[in-house]
Amino acid sequence: MINKRLLSAWVTAFVVMLGGEVHALTPQIQLRQLDHAAQSLKQEVFKLNRDLLILGEELRYPPATRVAVFLSVDANQSFQLKSVEITIDNEVVASHRYTERETSALVRGGVQRIYVGNLAIGEHELNASVSGKVASGKDYRQSGSMIFYKRNGPKFVEMTIVKPAGKRQPELHLPMTVADRQARHVKDPYFGTVLFNVYQQKYFSTVTGLLAAQATNNLSQHQHESQWLLGDLYLAYGLHRQAARTFARLMDQGTPPDVAARARFYLAKSWYQRGDVKRAQDSLLRMQDPLPADLKDQQQALLALVLMKRNRPGEAVAVLSQLRGKSGRATYARYNMGVGLIQIGRTQEGVALLGKIARTRARNDEMLALRDKANLALGFAFLGLPDPGKAKSYFREVRLSGPFSNKALLGLGWALSARGKHKQSLVPWMELQKRNGVDVAVQEGLLAVPYALAELEAYKQALQNYENAIAVYNAEIERLRQTVKDLRTGERLASVVPRSQPTLTERISPEQILPDTPENRYLIRLFASNDFHEALKNYRHMQTLARHLDCWSAALAGSIEQDLARAIATVGQELAKAPGNATLADDQEYCGRLIDSRHWQFSRGYKPSLWQTNATSSAPAAVIAAAGSRISVSQNAPQREDESREAAVTRLSELRARVSQLKAEVARAVGAHEQYLQDRAAQELERQKQRLRAYVTQARFGIAQVYDRASSRAQ
Repeated sequence: MINKRLLSAWVTAFVVMLGGEVHALTPQIQLRQLDHAAQSLKQEVFKLNRDLLILGEELRYPPATRVAVFLSVDANQSFQLKSVEITIDNEVVASHRYTERETSALVRGGVQRIYVGNLAIGEHELNASVSGKVASGKDYRQSGSMIFYKRNGPKFVEMTIVKPAGKRQPELHLPMTVADRQARHVKDPYFGTVLFNVYQQKYFSTVTGLLAAQATNNLSQHQHESQWLLGDLYLAYGLHRQAARTFARLMDQGTPPDVAARARFYLAKSWYQRGDVKRAQDSLLRMQDPLPADLKDQQQALLALVLMKRNRPGEAVAVLSQLRGKSGRATYARYNMGVGLIQIGRTQEGVALLGKIARTRARNDEMLALRDKANLALGFAFLGLPDPGKAKSYFREVRLSGPFSNKALLGLGWALSARGKHKQSLVPWMELQKRNGVDVAVQEGLLAVPYALAELEAYKQALQNYENAIAVYNAEIERLRQTVKDLRTGERLASVVPRSQPTLTERISPEQILPDTPENRYLIRLFASNDFHEALKNYRHMQTLARHLDCWSAALAGSIEQDLARAIATVGQELAKAPGNATLADDQEYCGRLIDSRHWQFSRGYKPSLWQTNATSSAPAAVIAAAGSRISVSQNAPQREDESREAAVTRLSELRARVSQLKAEVARAVGAHEQYLQDRAAQELERQKQRLRAYVTQARFGIAQVYDRASSRAQ
């Protein structure tokens, strides 16, 4: 029986060392189909979003009368911007109070379009006042003014808050000086607005802004940077085919070698995360140009992982041996190198490398966990060697409060038992029994305790513990059976596939999204796997797209003559009910902009609405007067308005049709992803049930052995 236990422990060790768990074959074809559909839908929604934004801009702010004011900040991080107020011709047109996130985005180089509106041809006065706090904590206030002449065509005014060298307080430059513009990296203000969004983690608005600015030729001085940012965001949204085309265009346009190498690296990373290790390997091996230093270690570590996945551990070790950095990623890579050396039979070298990691001074929780992992791997490595006694010291180095303590307690018991110290082995195993019963090591420990008791000839206690183990296993099997049944009918899908907001910044840990229930703890490994994680991310993105499409559908509903204020308000209320975070704020901000674009009503300083102007009116002069004296309209305005109105009606009809079609397709995609995730979760729980049934069989076999030994002893 001990040989079976050691074999099980050895398999468990390599599962830990490789950072994963053995899964059933993944339905890769189904996953690829879902991913392909999701990519197409995301791209279509981005295009729709772009077209809606451009249409709204054209209708509310025609180029002939458009005026925009941009704000940038060239000061250190200690400057805190509190508020800005803009007046034009003694009328307040913009007033904004800044959040910490917005101030940080401006200081990092973003540009805010603080105002956009319409002005008549002629001379105008613009005043701006700003307030904030300087590094000393003192209040800061400053104002400025300028006179400008508005001609026929769009007018941009740029203002900046600058901290001159040698001065204690920033200065407001209105307008921005030539020296300010030369010193600033951002040359196109619209690219600055894109950065303003991305620095606030408003990624959906960032993609929309990039696509719209490209379509309207507002990024002429930042072509490469904007393409690079767009490709990077495509990757974050899982659009790796679109990202590949974007990066390919960049490289065809003579992209600098370091940028091309970076693009290939991120593509390889995307392929690897989606399980396509061959494409990942091809992309990595085609990297002829050197990577920046900050990515070199990551590139070598990724190539080593790809080679390990393709059962080429010798080559993986050769790649990892080139690592020279001391970063956390480099340490992780060396850990993988130690594992690879043991796998190919170079045990002494692997043990030496893992030993260095096990003795590394850890400065944070992540490195503490890696050190525990190295000690655990060493313990199980020695447990499989002829002299398992050395394993004991490594298991004892694993923290009892760390994430690998259960496996360490299990391994420590086997290290003692392998040397015939069965009584001592009961100490860690009995401690293991007090822990969470759904942990694999704890469940295996339920069999280890009666094994040791039987070796000590405490047969009655051994039988009791075997029977207790069977009862625990059967209870867990029943719980999993009911959970699988509920999953198949969709009744418990929400508890396993959570409907939470997506993030693009980091990989989501299972603990962040899984409700803490006993059955869900069996799914942590599944949720951490690349294929399941990517499907889950696509599912969450589809939910976000569905929310956007609902918003658009309501905002574009009805005929252009109708006032949609009531329907629009309902959309806003529904969005406001959802949990708040950066992504949702992004949704609300865009929905608000879109809804605004449906209110082309007469107001102070705005051009008359092309859509709400009565085409049958016989008194265009009254319309002009209602719009305010600052707006000038030529004698041909009624005819141009009719033509513009007709074109707008046509575009609106097209957009309605696209929204309606995309809503149906996204709804189908959400359902397909739900079904896939549900099936995978049910399959994983079934696999866990089979493992527990195997434990029940082992326990019953152990009971039979106890009876045989007790009977032999009595005779």
